[in-house]
Amino acid sequence: MPTSGEVLGGVAGLFDWKPRRSAQDRTWREYITGGTVREETRCGILREFIEDGFRGAGSPLTPEGLPVAHLQSISELVQVLVAHASWWDDLCDRRKKALPIGASRFINTVMLRLAVVELAVRLAPLGTLHLPQLESLKEKPERIDVPEHLLTTLLRQLLKESKITRNALSEALNVTKEAVDQWLAKGKVIGLKRLDEIAEIVAHKLGGSAEVAKGLLRIARLMTQVFEGLREQVGQEELNGLIEGLWRLTQVACRECGRQVEFLPDMERDQVLGQLIVLGSAVWPGPLLRNAMLVQEEDDSWRRVISALPHQWEWILAEALAAEQQSLKMREVCIQEGFKYLMLDEAQVAMNKVVNVLVPKERLPTVLVEMEQRPPKEALELMVALIFQHGQSLVSEGAGPNAWRELLGLGESCRYLMRSANTPEHHAALNLLSWFNYVQALMLLQMTMKSISNEELLTSTAWDEQVREALEALPPIPEPVNPDLEETFHVLMDVKGTLEETLRWLREIRGRVTRERGLRATSP
Repeated sequence: MPTSGEVLGGVAGLFDWKPRRSAQDRTWREYITGGTVREETRCGILREFIEDGFRGAGSPLTPEGLPVAHLQSISELVQVLVAHASWWDDLCDRRKKALPIGASRFINTVMLRLAVVELAVRLAPLGTLHLPQLESLKEKPERIDVPEHLLTTLLRQLLKESKITRNALSEALNVTKEAVDQWLAKGKVIGLKRLDEIAEIVAHKLGGSAEVAKGLLRIARLMTQVFEGLREQVGQEELNGLIEGLWRLTQVACRECGRQVEFLPDMERDQVLGQLIVLGSAVWPGPLLRNAMLVQEEDDSWRRVISALPHQWEWILAEALAAEQQSLKMREVCIQEGFKYLMLDEAQVAMNKVVNVLVPKERLPTVLVEMEQRPPKEALELMVALIFQHGQSLVSEGAGPNAWRELLGLGESCRYLMRSANTPEHHAALNLLSWFNYVQALMLLQMTMKSISNEELLTSTAWDEQVREALEALPPIPEPVNPDLEETFHVLMDVKGTLEETLRWLREIRGRVTRERGLRATSP
C-alpha cells in the first residue's frame, strides 16, 4: 500500500509542484518514495501544498499572499489532510507489523477492504455537506469496470469527439504517427509536457478550456498509475469490486449520516461532521454508519470488514495471515507429493480464503459451522462424508466436462487429509475414498470418450493429452495390496488398461493414415 507521501507525490506531479520552504529536495524525495520523515516536516509539507493551492485566489491578501477570506478554510483543510495522512501512514505501519510475510493478493484484498469501509465513513460527511443535490450519484450502476488503461481510454474518446485523427495529431505535435500509436497503446505513459500539448490541441478543437483539459488528462494519468498498482496487488476483478464497494458503502453512509445530524443546530452539526471527517469510526455517528451498511449489504464477504472497527483490524489481519500461511503450506505439500489438481482452480482457492476469513460464521452454510465446532475426530468423519457426496454429484448426469479433474482433486484432497488423520481407521477410510475418486475419474473420462465418434478422436490429440494427464496423476499402487482395496484396484487397473489401449490404438491409426498420405503424395 502506498504511503501518504507516495500519494502526495503523485498528486503533486499533476501540478509540477514541490515544496520550497518546508523540506529540502532530499527530504521531499525521501517522503514521496515511501520513506519516513518527521511529523513536523510532514505537516509543513502538507500545509505548504494547501497554501500554494490558495495563493493569490481572491483579495485582500495577507503578506504571504493568502486570501484573507479563505484563511479559516485553509486551516481546516490542513487539519483534515494532516489527520488523514497520519491515519493512512498508521494503517500502512500496522499492516507491516501484522504481516511479517510479503503481502499476497488475498492479504492486500483484506487490507484494502478494511480501508475502503473506513474511507466511506469519512467521506459520508462530505457528501452530507456538499453533494445532496447530485441525485444521479444515488443511482447504482449495473457494473463498475475500471479500464485497463484509463489515460489511453480517455485520450481515444477525446480524439474521437474532437474528430482529430492520429495523423493530424502527429503533424500538430511534429512527431511520427508511430509515436502517437505508442501513446495510445495500453501501458504507454505519456510525459506531462506532451500531455499538456495534446490537451491544448483537443481544447482548441472543441472550443473548451485548455487548463481544464490539462487537469483532466493529468488526473487520468495519475489514476492510471494508481489503478495499475492496485491491479497488480489484487487483480482486475477485486479492483472493480473495491471501487464499486466504495461507491456503494459511501452512498449508504451519506444517507445515514444525513439522518443522524438532520435535526442538530447548524454549528453543532458542522462540528460533528468535521470530527467525523477527521476521526472516522472512532466518533459518533461513525459506528451507526457502519450499522446502516451492515443492514443493507448483500455481499456476505464484506460484512466482517464492515463490522471491524479500526482498533480490531489486527484480529482480521491475523486470520488472513494464518489463512495465507496455510495455503502456502498446502501448496508446498502439493509440490512435494506431486498433486496437480488439489489447488488447480486458483479462483476457487482464493474464494475459499475469502469465505474462511471474511464471511461471518453465522452466514456460512450450517455444515461448515458444524465441522468447525465438532471435535477433530467427528469433524474428519463429516469431511469424509462431504467428499463422498461431492464425488457422487460429479458423476451424475449433469457433470461438466472437467468433472474428472475435480474427482482427481478430491482424491488428492483425501491424500492430503491422510497426513493429519489421528487414527488408523480414519487413515484407512481416507485412503479408500482417495482411490475410489481416482477410479471414478478414470471411468468418467472413459465414458466421455466412448460418447465421441472415432473420427473426432482421430482428428484431435486433445483427448490423448487428457488421458495421459489423468494417468500421470495416479499415485503408485502400494504393495502389498490392502484386502479392502483389492476390488477397487481391480477396477482401476481394468479402466487404466482400457485407456492405455485406446491411446495405442489412436497412435497406430494416426500413424497408418500419415503413411498412406505420404505414399499417395509420392505415387505418380
